[in-house]
Amino acid sequence: MTRVRRSMATVLAPSALLVAMAGCADPARNVYEGVRTSGDATRSPVEKATQPSQTYEDYERERRAKSP
Repeated sequence: MTRVRRSMATVLAPSALLVAMAGCADPARNVYEGVRTSGDATRSPVEKATQPSQTYEDYERERRAKSP
């Protein structure tokens, strides 16, 4: 019985990891959000209020408009 549980655990653990990471499917978005968050941490509240950070969707739209 122990052997069965151990083999099930080795099969289910990687599957659970893949399911957990499914929300992190877009690495470019994750990098952009991380850089944006770290940049926001160094800005003053006045700067944040007057010049809000660009969202990833806005960044993608601008990038696609610039590329041919």
